[in-house]
Amino acid sequence: MRPLSKLGFLAGVACLTSATQALGQQVCKPGLAFKAVHFSEMQPPTLKRTWTAVVSVDAAGCAANSSGQFEIVFSRLKEIGPEIEFRE
Repeated sequence: MRPLSKLGFLAGVACLTSATQALGQQVCKPGLAFKAVHFSEMQPPTLKRTWTAVVSVDAAGCAANSSGQFEIVFSRLKEIGPEIEFRE
């Protein structure tokens, strides 16, 4: 390989490396914790009940003013059925 070709190749690799670092920013995964959980009484005739909770978020590892879509994975355990995992 000629010296000029080597220089061009190295410059291309350097540009590609910096571009991939800019595009591949680290994913922000804030920590979630449930606080103040409350279950309602069972409602006849279905015997269903609902729950409410306050969710505390620790986003210390995320960039300030970051935005985008997010997804929460829930694992539902029914008293009379199988465990089901779903995403919202």
